[in-house]
Amino acid sequence: MRSLFITALLFCATLVQAQTLLTIDGEKISSEEFLSIYNKKSSLKDTAVSDEKALKEYLDLYTKFKLKVREAEKNGLDTSKKFKDELEGYRKQLAESYLTDKQVTDELVKEAYERMKWDIHASHILILSSPDDMPEDTLKAYQKAMQVYSRAKGGEDFGKLAQEFSGDPSAKENKGDLGYFSALRMVYPFETAAYNTPVGSVSKPVRTRFGYHIIKVLDKRPSVGEVKVAHIMIRLNEKASDDDKKKAEQRINEIESRLKAGEDFAKLARVSEDYSSAQKGGEMPFFGPNKYPKEFEESAFALKNKGDISQPVQTAYGWHVIKLLDRKGLESFEKMQPELKKSVARNERSNLSKEVVFARIKKENKFKEHPKNLDAIFAIGDSTLVEGKWKIPAKAVLTKDLFTIGKEKYTQQDFANYLVTHQMAKKGENSYKRLINQYYANFQREKLLAYEDVRLEQKYPKFKALMKEYRDGILLFEITDKNVWSKAVKDTTGLKQFYSEHKNDWMWPERVKTDVFICMTKETADTVRMMLLKGPEEVKPVATVTRADHKKGKKGSKKNDKEAKVAEVVPEAPKHSADEDLIAAIIEKVNKNSQLNMRLYSGIYSKEDYPALAKTDLKTGITPVIENEKMFYVFRISEVLAPQPKKLEEAKGAVTAAYQTYLEETWMKELKAKYPVQLNQEAFNEILKKK
Repeated sequence: MRSLFITALLFCATLVQAQTLLTIDGEKISSEEFLSIYNKKSSLKDTAVSDEKALKEYLDLYTKFKLKVREAEKNGLDTSKKFKDELEGYRKQLAESYLTDKQVTDELVKEAYERMKWDIHASHILILSSPDDMPEDTLKAYQKAMQVYSRAKGGEDFGKLAQEFSGDPSAKENKGDLGYFSALRMVYPFETAAYNTPVGSVSKPVRTRFGYHIIKVLDKRPSVGEVKVAHIMIRLNEKASDDDKKKAEQRINEIESRLKAGEDFAKLARVSEDYSSAQKGGEMPFFGPNKYPKEFEESAFALKNKGDISQPVQTAYGWHVIKLLDRKGLESFEKMQPELKKSVARNERSNLSKEVVFARIKKENKFKEHPKNLDAIFAIGDSTLVEGKWKIPAKAVLTKDLFTIGKEKYTQQDFANYLVTHQMAKKGENSYKRLINQYYANFQREKLLAYEDVRLEQKYPKFKALMKEYRDGILLFEITDKNVWSKAVKDTTGLKQFYSEHKNDWMWPERVKTDVFICMTKETADTVRMMLLKGPEEVKPVATVTRADHKKGKKGSKKNDKEAKVAEVVPEAPKHSADEDLIAAIIEKVNKNSQLNMRLYSGIYSKEDYPALAKTDLKTGITPVIENEKMFYVFRISEVLAPQPKKLEEAKGAVTAAYQTYLEETWMKELKAKYPVQLNQEAFNEILKKK
């Protein structure tokens, strides 16, 4: 939320020496600066600058922003450790794009796209080895990997080898089978090896940060792209009883039978327990491999033609019947390029472009190295460096340069100090000289990046402007949170007082306390209504059916609009007020052949919760059968509730939002009184004339 808010409210503040448009507490803002901000906002690009009303509205918005930032500065928020750490975090993220090579990055993006044209089906055996392992441990892991590779190459069963040797816990169950995957799904070295290994072949051990992988490529197919499906789901959680499992399987089998008999899929999807898709005929968004459970995907992608329907398939979420609606291939490179760039930047393959940057920094800044001067470090080093306890000898003379970047010199003393602060115990290491070489390489890379990093604002005006945006955005968030958002939540006394003064703003509409019978057909609804009219005295008790066969739920309310809408199809079932024997008899009769025929829910509902209520008079008693959205409803209304104010707890979200608006408006009045704001009307008129 925080980053989205900051992104949405950032304002560029590039300072231009020009005519002053605004002065806020002594800070001058030029016309050029304001216009650059105005034109930058995507929502305003099509607005004619000559529209004085639009300009004034945005000027007012910008003024409020500047007033809040000024207040944050006056409160010292820009000097706090929290602010500095967060700004530094943003800076590191932003700097990444300036500290990588664009050409190499573009090549990696193109490579990823080309690989995405194919899906690889592979299995692997992982021999665990950490990057921090000692050389002898790494060697042992490699030797073990080579032994397993030789056995796999010799024809031994790869799955059995995976179960025996793989450090991947899932191998015990899946025999190392990773299923199908595409580019950017695996670590880069693994991906490269998989794509470069012929189908049916086994790769030599490939090193990743997890260890050594032996990869067997089982298949390589053109990308299946993405599919769009509809599904009907019967939920089944891990803790379900045997009886629940049996009933769930019976229901999904009945659904399959009815589909085979020609019943409309979208109509039957109304009983699906994936409530979000049930309202859309079971329809789901497009998806590709590795999005949903393996069993679901395999079944979905196996469907060949639009309209094909799968057999019931079970996943960790329950049972599904799937219908193929559409299929599409890989999108164009131009369309995917922006997202691919982001993915590559987050991926370890970005290190390749950094190596190019190191070379560029050296060239641009006349990097010069004096490798012989490193001998002095070797001379004073000893085995204590391996233990992480090395100290610089008191009499050591370390004045010579190791390398220079631009005008900056990095001496033997600088590196010796680096060794002291960065050394770590290296169990199993027996060469301090090897460690010195490793530390020196890291020292040099760090200094090259640091040299470039501190000059980014100077070299790149856009970087400087973005950093100003981040700075002001963080301050804006912090000061608004302090004075509006968090205050509205924490100030319970003020919230209660505000609610008391405005409670008629949050009213319940006319509602009914009712039992709701939702039926698949009118005939079923007629039967239900007739039994309700006869009443419990004419019905014999049925001991075999109880309320436990129905889910329990909450009273209907508009507190959660989503739940209110879902309730139209399959609302949660609360405790029932209808007579137990009568309900049991109705369930026994109408659901005898199918559990899908009728569902029963009870609670307090409005016409917004159940649109079918809008088609009848709200009065106590049993309503006629009402058709709505191809379902048939019978309501047994026990009480009609007149409109009344919602309790604070029932409308707390809306009340809190209104209280925040009130706090914001009050606060802005205080800021405008506290910090003088002056508009140069002449400069504003000039903007209108130029446009």
